[in-house]
Amino acid sequence: MIKVFDQTPDEFESLEEAQAFFERATAAYNRQPQDELGGLSPAQMHDLLQGDWFTTGPLRLNLELEPDDVGDADLPVNARIFLTAVQEAGGIKATATGNLPRAFVALMLERQRFPAGYVEEIRRYNKTINEDDVYVLHVWRVILELAKLVRRFRGKFVLRPAGRELLAEGQAGTLYVRLFRTVFRELNLAYLNGGGPESPGLQHTIALSLYRLSTAARDWRDPEELAGEVVLPEVYDEMVDPQWDDAAPFRIATRLVEPLVWFGLLERRDLPSPNSFDRPYEVRKTALFDRFIRFRF
Repeated sequence: MIKVFDQTPDEFESLEEAQAFFERATAAYNRQPQDELGGLSPAQMHDLLQGDWFTTGPLRLNLELEPDDVGDADLPVNARIFLTAVQEAGGIKATATGNLPRAFVALMLERQRFPAGYVEEIRRYNKTINEDDVYVLHVWRVILELAKLVRRFRGKFVLRPAGRELLAEGQAGTLYVRLFRTVFRELNLAYLNGGGPESPGLQHTIALSLYRLSTAARDWRDPEELAGEVVLPEVYDEMVDPQWDDAAPFRIATRLVEPLVWFGLLERRDLPSPNSFDRPYEVRKTALFDRFIRFRF
């Protein structure tokens, strides 16, 4: 038997002594870094996953971001464009199914930012364009509702008080933090790629994935190659589909990597491809990543 603290269980003289021994052994194990946890100890892992990102735990978001820090990240910029358009119109009438009307969708296609070639592909395959035809716009609208910036009231999309407040000059950093927390702590991430099997393990261990990305994405990387490095094996396995070889890396890329690109925390460079809907790309961490997401163990 391997000795711990120079004592084996059969040498205990009392139940209290045995209990103290196992408490010391457990504490020692919990302090020991584990390769499968990305070099964290079980105790550090527990603290990381239980933290609220604001006042508890080693992951802390920078709540003092200035507008210049946020820059021109796609999701915050598009959120402001959306909120401004709703405010200027005094509300946007929803369709009978509760979606954005075609006229507003057309306006967003003109004003908002989309990946190169995306709008052209949408128009090529749709004579009339509804919200559901522009899935990324639909997702952004859902995020704004979930963030309690927009709501449907008496058949119209209108701004909530927080939506009006965060459009004010100098509120870009606060809006950024609110959107980030909404996406990664409240949104069902399976919704980002049109549904499919949910991934509760990914949702629960997002903080660990962010920690691993802070080092794994220092240089240009294929997002699907990153998939196996930034989640726990159990999390990876829950997204495997026996009928689809690339299911897990695709789901991790669309539920984790691509939203971080929207926030300007990862930068993307497209690789040559004739198909703008399925364009290969690489990502790497931006300077904003380390300014916004901090780890203190």
